[in-house]
Amino acid sequence: MEQIQEVEPMEPVALEEEPSVIHEHKIDEIPLTKVPIESSATPETDYEPPHQDDIHAVLIEYEYVPVEEYAVTEAVIPLDETQTLIAYGKKDQQKAVLQVVTGPDGEVQTVMFADKKHRDMYDVQAGMTAKEAKQLRKDLKHMKHKGNHYLYNDQSNIMYLLDIQDSEGNEYTEADIEQVEIQSIIWKHKKHHAVD
Repeated sequence: MEQIQEVEPMEPVALEEEPSVIHEHKIDEIPLTKVPIESSATPETDYEPPHQDDIHAVLIEYEYVPVEEYAVTEAVIPLDETQTLIAYGKKDQQKAVLQVVTGPDGEVQTVMFADKKHRDMYDVQAGMTAKEAKQLRKDLKHMKHKGNHYLYNDQSNIMYLLDIQDSEGNEYTEADIEQVEIQSIIWKHKKHHAVD
């Protein structure tokens, strides 16, 4: 009689989700502008951003759901009183992975990525230093706005929040800035750069 060997049960393995890739006009295949996804749209392409209802419907289709218990005080960047924030997480998770900010007309102004698993089309990721990001995107400039520091390009919708909280108005040299890590990748309608 053949002897049956006992097999130990395998531990369940948590599958890691692929990080999203942020483009000038989309996140993966989720459109952020009314430029056709398959078009060869450049950062300079003129476009209209979607309305809050449009982006909400598309995010639901891609299994993102609004996170119920999310305070505005947890926003990645400060909001104006006329802006609205809705945080989204992947279905069956209560952790927000992106925050959508709309203006009073419902136009999507900003999408902020609250976790560090995302990268953009330029291969920049949260956790990199400003120097590393500038090596990948030589056209980046530094800006301070409402106590936060950013790297940005006038012609791009993609910008980076640096991990500096500075309400004191301290001065930082370029050498100081280059050592600071990127806290978050932000997609922001380019007409709203530095003028909010």
